[in-house]
Amino acid sequence: MLTVSSSKYWPFIVFMPIEASERAKYVSTLFSSPVALEVLNIFKLDRSLCQGEIIRSMDHHSNKTILTMLKRLVNLGLLSEETRLEWRGKRRVKVKCYKLTELGKWYNLLFKDPKSIDAALLKENLVKLTLEFLNKFIEFSEEIGLSTRNQVDGILTGALRAITERSSKHLPDLVVFGSIAFDIYLTHGLRVYPGGSGANVAAIASSLGLRTCLATRIPIDPLGLQSVVELIEAGVDVSLVDLSKDLKTTICTVLHELPHSPKVSCSYDPLNPPVLTQLNNRLIDFCRASKAIYIGEGVNRVFIDLLKEVGGGKLVVYRPHKLSIDLALNEFLSIMSYGPVVVLNDDKVEALESRGVRVPSELFKHGARSIVVTRGFKGSLLYESPGSMPVEYKAPEVKAIDPLGAGDVFSAVLIYCLLKGLDLRSAVEKSTLKASDSTMQLGPRKAISMMEFEEAPPSTERSLFT
Repeated sequence: MLTVSSSKYWPFIVFMPIEASERAKYVSTLFSSPVALEVLNIFKLDRSLCQGEIIRSMDHHSNKTILTMLKRLVNLGLLSEETRLEWRGKRRVKVKCYKLTELGKWYNLLFKDPKSIDAALLKENLVKLTLEFLNKFIEFSEEIGLSTRNQVDGILTGALRAITERSSKHLPDLVVFGSIAFDIYLTHGLRVYPGGSGANVAAIASSLGLRTCLATRIPIDPLGLQSVVELIEAGVDVSLVDLSKDLKTTICTVLHELPHSPKVSCSYDPLNPPVLTQLNNRLIDFCRASKAIYIGEGVNRVFIDLLKEVGGGKLVVYRPHKLSIDLALNEFLSIMSYGPVVVLNDDKVEALESRGVRVPSELFKHGARSIVVTRGFKGSLLYESPGSMPVEYKAPEVKAIDPLGAGDVFSAVLIYCLLKGLDLRSAVEKSTLKASDSTMQLGPRKAISMMEFEEAPPSTERSLFT
């Protein structure tokens, strides 16, 4: 396979026999005579041709030349041959017909303009041909002693890198820091969903029309590849992800006991968390260019370093993981000095106050711009500024089946509304409503339509971040 950076080249792959003498025969047959290429080119991927059709379509060559080339292509394994009985008047005669083999299809596509081939048929056969290449690659790898694990790791690494690098199309409106995971629901029947709070926020924000980039670590394994594909299909830019061979996909088990919060247990190594543990220049540049930054699951030290580099004047929404409070309280408080909108739930408020940090007064003292406390089915509280009375938003009554992920909906909608010019009160009200509605969906990654927001004009009041 030839890899060339110029857009004038495509990475065509040519199969050749193992024996050197046979490879020479391939080259001399296929590339020394235009007749071989003409014969291959008249075939369609899904249709056989008989001798008469082939001869009529190539009447500028002699019959002998055409029949000789057909025989050679059969010997090379590019065409398969069968004999049919057909009626010619009152006589039944034997007719030789030909069809492209799987290998022949590869060479057929090599010299065709893809635009001339039916799109559905081309897609189907490209998948088949890619699998054929992988089969040959694995067979060859085994012969030279390359282990199956090394083969799979190499293929996954290459696929993930190629996919993630090509996902970046524009500078983002929003950079989301968080994690990916797969959630196994032990109620409602055994179900598996893509999850991870950061990934959920990114997917929802993208569905609302924000150009969204997810900054996280993704393992190089089949589940990591599936996560990347699903995020790209959701419109999320994953070009900032850090691909990690020593990381395993986080698996979370979820047990629902309504009206209580779901019980979630996740498998990951606290010493090797599934989040970014260091910065790079490209990541910092993306954050500087963005309109907003969401920091969720992650390492507080990394967030502090990031905010130092990015500077002020930007919407920062901080929704900490409980471990960020339990294990790094001082760093958590240091983040307040960068003026974030802090989103907490009742459990995190309790964790802070058990450590002597009063909410909201201590957070305002350390520099928080405003504080929102989400309270599940009870709604939410907004503390706009030091000394102000909290504004309460009641959640509408709904037939909830799954509250998991509602906080991710709240955060994504909050950011969307603030970036679209709504004032903070209106944004929190809208977020509370949408988070409540989302509990009627099963699965952690809720679907929110941008159409639901188009009829609501921005507030005429001045937004907190405009």
